[in-house]
Amino acid sequence: MFVRVYCAAFLLLIISGCSTLKETHYSTDFSNADLSLGSESIPFDTYKDWLAQIKGKKVNFRQLSRFQKAVNPKEFSHYRNTVASHWITYQSEGLKISGVIAYPKNYSGDKLPVVIFNRGGNDKSINSRTSLYRLIFPLVEQGYIVIASNYRGSKFSEGKDEFGGADVNDVLRLIDIVDTIPFADSTRIGMVGWSRGAMMTLLAARQSNRIKTAVVIAGVADKFSSLERRPELEEKVLARLVPNLKLNRKVELEKRSAIYWLEELNRTMPILIMHGTEDWRVNYKQSTLLAQKLEAIQHPHKLVLFDNGDHSLTFYKDEWQSTLFKWLADTL
Repeated sequence: MFVRVYCAAFLLLIISGCSTLKETHYSTDFSNADLSLGSESIPFDTYKDWLAQIKGKKVNFRQLSRFQKAVNPKEFSHYRNTVASHWITYQSEGLKISGVIAYPKNYSGDKLPVVIFNRGGNDKSINSRTSLYRLIFPLVEQGYIVIASNYRGSKFSEGKDEFGGADVNDVLRLIDIVDTIPFADSTRIGMVGWSRGAMMTLLAARQSNRIKTAVVIAGVADKFSSLERRPELEEKVLARLVPNLKLNRKVELEKRSAIYWLEELNRTMPILIMHGTEDWRVNYKQSTLLAQKLEAIQHPHKLVLFDNGDHSLTFYKDEWQSTLFKWLADTL
């Protein structure tokens, strides 16, 4: 009898303890010496408020159309209730770098896994409000903290963009930042990159073993063959951003071409590759080449091609999201 009572009391204590853990709440202000939280990234109470702000600017019809295609008014109020997001600033090699963090609103419970999201574009690009809504908020809905850098040289960050040079350190710095977030599980860090962000993801993974899983979408794996197809990018982008490109062209392009150093990646980090077969910006053969090279060295990976998909996989939103979500659930 005594044993039964003791066991019942012990079980009750365990259940009580678990309940206490699940009710743990974390402060919404987790700024620290390494990370400064700024204003809400999307501070509008309603879709109409956001739309009015866009109309209030002297925008052209193309900009307004882009907003209306990206932001679903039926979903806006849902995200407003479920996702919290803030602009952030942090230090990277003495430079003030901007970015964004998003996480489940009113969260309590066990620590959450983290996804570092690497945007596309060059020094003029940023993680815009519409890109947050389209690419980052859906990830938060899956139960992740998502943090993203604007890289050095972008509109709100100091320094100069080197398009896969020292700017990679701005991504790696986020791994250290994750360690300071009280409700982040720093043992479960994934990385997702789209377009230029795919290059940034693989470059970061080359230098860190803390990335548990990687996803690259519509990325370039071989700069040489990419420039053969779009030679104008050498002068318009690379020659302007990559230090000493003309003097060290082969060395600098190989540094930014993952197929030349895939053996250096952590073999326990699986890689998901996604690409549309009608991507005119980056030919999908870049992804098939990456998959072939990974297969040759027996690095765990999965290649998913979307027939007739464009660079943004515009008409495959449900498909690429479900593929991404399942991958992260299985590998992170």
